[in-house]
Amino acid sequence: MLKICQHCDKEVTAEGRNKFCSAECQSAFYEKEKRKAYFKRYYQANKEELKDKAKECRKKIAKDGKIVKSVVCVCGKEFLCVGSVRNAIYCSKECFRETYRAKNRARFKRKEPIIKNCKECGVEIVCSGTGGYNKLYCSDKCHRDATRKLEYERYKRLEIKIKTCKHCGKEFMNNYYRGIYCSDECRKKDFLFMKENNIKVEHTKNCSICGKEFTTNIYWQTFCSKECKKINKSIKRRKFDKI
Repeated sequence: MLKICQHCDKEVTAEGRNKFCSAECQSAFYEKEKRKAYFKRYYQANKEELKDKAKECRKKIAKDGKIVKSVVCVCGKEFLCVGSVRNAIYCSKECFRETYRAKNRARFKRKEPIIKNCKECGVEIVCSGTGGYNKLYCSDKCHRDATRKLEYERYKRLEIKIKTCKHCGKEFMNNYYRGIYCSDECRKKDFLFMKENNIKVEHTKNCSICGKEFTTNIYWQTFCSKECKKINKSIKRRKFDKI
């Protein structure tokens, strides 16, 4: 004999006098019955009071001039809209959630793939997905080559200047504003020579807080003293506290 659970309408596999498929269904079923019995007793004991309250509510609605409308939900059910809920469209939260999910499915639906050509090598690319439509290169290698070309064109536009090498004294052509040496060999030799003889290059800079000129051996130093450094820290803390 097949048995069906009285709460969820599923088949009961256990043998014996079991009427439920699990202990959870059993507890939920008996809780519902307790609530029904409680509401029946409460309605029978306070039947007249509840009817009087319903009449008073109807009179208030008529006095305030609240509109009562019958609206058809998306699912096809008719329901009444009273008072501030007269602009309602859905009969329940479930209908609202279902329509919202359907709209999201249509919005985030996968589009058909597009075929493009790589800007660097010209190979065909199949672009799909949300971020794939903005794809321009077929691989990281093509992306690097393209960026290198752009950088080369940018430096090519700068004016070429004749400079003298700091180590060997030869003249060389360069368009980079920080170019000092004609080659890497001269740069390495000069660095070793300065290290062996303890030669330090002094830079003249202006303090970023007080504006005084000072000379340093460290090229990234921006403050002339520790006091200016402390002032800069206090300014940063004030900005952070405001955030």
